[in-house]
Amino acid sequence: MNKEIFILNKYKITSLNKMINVITETNSKILEYKDEYDTNIYLLASYFGYLDIMIYLESTHNWDIHEKDNLGMDAYLYACYGGNLDIMNYLERKHNWDFNVKNNSGCNAYHIASSNGYIKIMEYMEQKNDVDIYCKSNEGYDAFILACNKCNLESVKYLVEKHNWNVLVKDNYGNDGYVYGNEEIRNYIEDLMKK
Repeated sequence: MNKEIFILNKYKITSLNKMINVITETNSKILEYKDEYDTNIYLLASYFGYLDIMIYLESTHNWDIHEKDNLGMDAYLYACYGGNLDIMNYLERKHNWDFNVKNNSGCNAYHIASSNGYIKIMEYMEQKNDVDIYCKSNEGYDAFILACNKCNLESVKYLVEKHNWNVLVKDNYGNDGYVYGNEEIRNYIEDLMKK
């Protein structure tokens, strides 16, 4: 997200007032901004947690809030990726967002939360009756494998302890979380297997 950080830092967009000033100063060109993945300013605001900017864009610029970038990431997935539970909640309440939305890789918000260690988001999503926490991405990665791959021991432990997760589940390549984990995760899995 280097370019995304650049565009927000270049214009010092950290609040609604600054956003409005930048829109005026750039003759609305900032509203047309897209990076190489077609990530726009609304998606960036979602990722960085600027709910006031999102609401402003929705109300004054008739923004297509469901637009996705080339990776298939929408505002809900970016909010999750940024760890912004308040924005996820806003999108669900205000716009009746589909919390099972997936990106082009087949990852949903639960996958993203697990791989980034956002336990509060995982708990939040588990409260929803229609969320399939065991779903797999296009390559067969589940939340556990993704947590292992990102070396996120906190998520790995949470999945095992809270859900008695099957640590032997394999992806489409025949690999399990052990293969992707770092030494700390492999040791944890080995200890589990001894029990």
